[in-house]
Amino acid sequence: MYYGTQSIPSFGIVLLLLLVCSKAHLRAAEPGAMELLSLDDYLQRVLDHNERLQIAVLQTEASEQRLKGAKSIFNPEFVANYQFEDRDRPNTVQQARALSNLAQFDQENHVSSSAIESLVPGGGRVRLGYSLSRLDNNLQGAPSLFGGGTNPGAEYVTFAGLSIVQPLLKGAWGASMTQTRLAAQDSNLAFQDYRREMMRVVSRAETLYWDLYYAQQQTQFLSESVSVTENLLNDTRVKQTVGSASELDILEVESALAQRRTQLQDAEQAVVENANRLLSLSSSDTESDLNLRIQAVDSPSLSDVAGYNYITFRMAAEEANPDLLAQRVEVIRQKIRMYYAKNQRMPQLDLSADYGLNGIGSTPGSSNEDIERGDFASWAVGLELRIPFLGSSRARYEYEAVKLEHRQAELGLKSMKTEISNGIKTALHSIKSTHASVSNHEKVVGFYQNLLSTQLERFEVGSIDNQEVLETEEELLEAKIQSLLAKVLFRRAILQIQILSGKLLSDRGIEISRSELADKTRLLLASDGVDSAAYENFRQSLRHEFRYSPRSARD
Repeated sequence: MYYGTQSIPSFGIVLLLLLVCSKAHLRAAEPGAMELLSLDDYLQRVLDHNERLQIAVLQTEASEQRLKGAKSIFNPEFVANYQFEDRDRPNTVQQARALSNLAQFDQENHVSSSAIESLVPGGGRVRLGYSLSRLDNNLQGAPSLFGGGTNPGAEYVTFAGLSIVQPLLKGAWGASMTQTRLAAQDSNLAFQDYRREMMRVVSRAETLYWDLYYAQQQTQFLSESVSVTENLLNDTRVKQTVGSASELDILEVESALAQRRTQLQDAEQAVVENANRLLSLSSSDTESDLNLRIQAVDSPSLSDVAGYNYITFRMAAEEANPDLLAQRVEVIRQKIRMYYAKNQRMPQLDLSADYGLNGIGSTPGSSNEDIERGDFASWAVGLELRIPFLGSSRARYEYEAVKLEHRQAELGLKSMKTEISNGIKTALHSIKSTHASVSNHEKVVGFYQNLLSTQLERFEVGSIDNQEVLETEEELLEAKIQSLLAKVLFRRAILQIQILSGKLLSDRGIEISRSELADKTRLLLASDGVDSAAYENFRQSLRHEFRYSPRSARD
């Protein structure tokens, strides 16, 4: 009889090893072969293939493109215009006397113009333009009323000048920059969303890995428990044959064995479910992946927590927590909107000014010569005031609404700081308590292992009954599971404080700056659209430069 590892003849060991190796080789050749997966390899797989990270990358790049589009409102525009006019009208007596006694006035004009227009940051619009008009009418060539002779033929009229319309109240003082400033903050938000999604996926991946490890170890503990209970049942049956055990003893051990087998089946199902969750997070949905069996080979290690303190993590959160940084951006966004809404309450007062040179001649060249000489200059300056008759109710209400939203964002920032602060305190307490629990549970496991060995020996000689052995074995199983659970909870607490402090990515060597991400995503636009090949090139580029760091960086 045995209840653990006992001596086996050397020949038996060799035979057993050959059998195990043969079976392992056959399993490796099967579609459902076991894959030994380390945490580092799994996290790299997740970073390579998870679709949610791909979506976050594309959203970040889209916000960058919108920001560039918002900045382009100040790009100059070229404007060209051509117009043909054909006007015929009868003249009144007064008009006829002024037009060489013509009974009607016939005119065909060809008017063309071009200009460069631009919006300036101060809100004004500037126009630098040139126009050329060919005037052809029946007055030309008619007898002149002044000095005799006849009027000249077709005339060419030119104008070149600069004009500006500058708001002084509403629409001034940087109001035109509002959309650009909002787009810049939206881009900041998108980048923090990307960091938040990276943290969520990485922490979720590591949590799932430890869940799989927990389920696997629980299965192993239950398998050992089933083996011990089966041996105990066999020994009890032997004792029954010699009259030292009753039928009730047999039923008691069989009941305990059935319970452990049920627990083992549940644990095996949990292994399958957790393995599938791991494959889902890494977007592994091919037929070979679906048939793959995964085994987590890394165990949750305990790191030194002596240097963990609240101040360090709280200061880190101020600089790196994506939720906190995003809420600060939201406060800035609402402040920009409040500034704009306040500006829109003002009256519309615009300053207009223009300066230009005029020319006229029988040919375009002679008309342009007048402009070159500058003999016929004209300029004008004016103000235009526009006030709603009943006041700008809409602008006033909008300003009040935006003020409330700005205050709401500020309160949200204050509340978030409090939540993060409390979360860090809770996580620190959990880290230290679970760290201590692991040591305590391991002592309990050692105690019950020694106790079980002693009781098994006493059971063999009939000093104790199987009830005491079953109770001790059950206590040992519970102590092993609690010790394992404490280790997993310790790693979860570490993840939690890394998320709250915003150090999850930097501690793993996968933090990426906004400029670095922008440089990498430019290749997505190198081809027509964002196709799969372009994204694969992007992914390989990031993988080469930002490969997941070894586990030592996390401890």
